[in-house]
Amino acid sequence: MKDFDSLKEIWQTPAPATGNLPEFAKLTQKAIDSKSKLLTAQVRGITTMISTGIFIAWLSFFSQIKFQQILTYISVSMMITIVLVQAFLNFLTYKKIKAIDEIQDPATYLGQWELYYQFRKKQLGWNLPIYYIFLNLSFG
Repeated sequence: MKDFDSLKEIWQTPAPATGNLPEFAKLTQKAIDSKSKLLTAQVRGITTMISTGIFIAWLSFFSQIKFQQILTYISVSMMITIVLVQAFLNFLTYKKIKAIDEIQDPATYLGQWELYYQFRKKQLGWNLPIYYIFLNLSFG
């Protein structure tokens, strides 16, 4: 009988005020907008990297420019490879951001963002130096 009384008590308590609902909607929309901005930045980065790789390839191999040394072709090939690999890494980052689900409960949602930032921190720790070192080597 105690269980029924406690259940009856829950039913009889007044419903909580919905005054915070618009604030919750604003926060949810802000989170969605932030995610959308990150996704847009990744798409622009991917598009720019791929376009740059295609432009370098066209300029080096398919235009009327003929290089004198094989080392120049190796260098240009390195540039193209580096740019396309970076585009692929940006695509992986895009997929990570896209996988974050706003509908999850707040703890899970926050956990997904923490995992993303850990991934991003680790990626920037090794990717950024290697990217610049190899890109500069290809220019040299």
